[in-house]
This record gives sequence, C-alpha cells and structure tokens, in this order.
Amino acid sequence: MENDDVKTLSQLLEYLNSCYPQSSDPIRYDERLKAMKEMRNVLDMVKECDTIKEGIHYAPYRFYDHEELLWSYLNQCIEECYQKGNKKSLAAFCDAYINVRKAPNADEVKQHLKAMAISRGLEVADISQKIDEAYENFLKCKAEIEKYPSGSNGYRQILPRLKEAAEFLLKKHHVVYVSFGSYGTLETDVFGEYWKKEKRREDVIDFLRNCVVLVILILFFWGVFNYPLAALGIAALLVMSVFILYRVNKGRIAV
Repeated sequence: MENDDVKTLSQLLEYLNSCYPQSSDPIRYDERLKAMKEMRNVLDMVKECDTIKEGIHYAPYRFYDHEELLWSYLNQCIEECYQKGNKKSLAAFCDAYINVRKAPNADEVKQHLKAMAISRGLEVADISQKIDEAYENFLKCKAEIEKYPSGSNGYRQILPRLKEAAEFLLKKHHVVYVSFGSYGTLETDVFGEYWKKEKRREDVIDFLRNCVVLVILILFFWGVFNYPLAALGIAALLVMSVFILYRVNKGRIAV
C-alpha cells in the first residue's frame, strides 16, 4: 500500500505497520496511534499526536500529505477523552475545545464538546466564542504577516496582534503551540517571549520542589532519630509535596 492510498484510519494503521520493517526508528507508530484513545489527558494526547505526526513524516513512512486524517482521529479522541473524564470544570472544557484541529469533523466535535459541557452545568458560550475568535485572528494575522519580510514595517505592525492572539491561546488555555505549524523566524518572534516565561516558571518550580524535598528530608531523618512516629507523618508529607509539585509542573493545577 502506498501512502496516497490511505483514506481511513484502519488503512493508516495498516500502512504504518507495513512500513515498520523498513524503518530504523524503533517506535511502533501504529500501536501508539491506537493507544491514544486510552489516554486520560487531552494535553498529553495532543502532544502524543504531534510526536507521531513528526515521526511518520520521514522515510520510510513519508506521511505528510494526509494530515487531516490524523487531525480527524485526534479530534475524535479529544471528544471521547472529555466525555469519559466527566469533568465539571471550565478549564477541562477549554483544554479540549481549544485543541480541536481543523479537520472535516472539527465543527461537529466542537458542538458535541459544548453540549457535554452545558449538560454538566457549565456556561461555555462566551469562552468558546473567544477561543474561536482568537484562533481565527491568529490565522488571519499569520496569513497577513507572511506577505512581508521579517523586520519590515508591515511585519512589525502585524506582529503585536499575532502575539496577542497566541498569548491568549497558549497561556490562558493550554493550547499546544505545535498545532499552529512551523514558521521558522516567525515562530521565534511569536512564541519566543512565551517560551522564556515558561522556562523561568519551570526553573522556579524546580527550585521550590528541590527546596521542599530537601527540607522535608532533613526533618524526616531528624524525626527518625528523635520521634519515630512523627517521621511517618513527615514521610507522608514528603510524598504529597512531591506529587503536588509534579502536578503543578505538568500544568494540571493553576498557579
């Protein structure tokens, strides 16, 4: 089977399986695609799909002309993940809604997500409209800015609007930036400041986590020698602290 013959998900899985023996990449992309449906977090699911897309871009797969098939599958997985999660939070809805990719089933999936959120007692009409507007504005500004060379007057005039839309989508609602595509210099101009902020945030969280773990370890060993029963409580506190800081670092708890 040639990649031009791939029209359905089952054909894609068959194609990836057939290409695996010729590949030096040990990753079984067909198995990872199937496993996406079982993932319980939308953001992890989106990142996994982008990793798969990048991996099958190269020989022997060379699957880069039919990305809509991948996006349609991702959208379906996002919908099922949100449904199974049954989360009654606006953040969970935004994580799902904002990461729906442009594909033939995108509008249908978005409508289903909104219907599920409403059934859970959430008011999502306003935020879903803002997300749609920000994303459309991002794409519109991107199309405009690509008409001008980097650093030109036209480029500099449009860049702030493009960055504003990107900031809304990225910072407030956890959209995975790779879904926007690759733009070379433009990508750095738009996302550079955001990446620096995220790096500083991660550095602070790493520092705090290390400090907390160090202090609790000191207390733990002090408790072992002086108050053995108290040491058990300190050990439990250590486990909880590491778990909470890990969740914060993964973006599951707002900071």
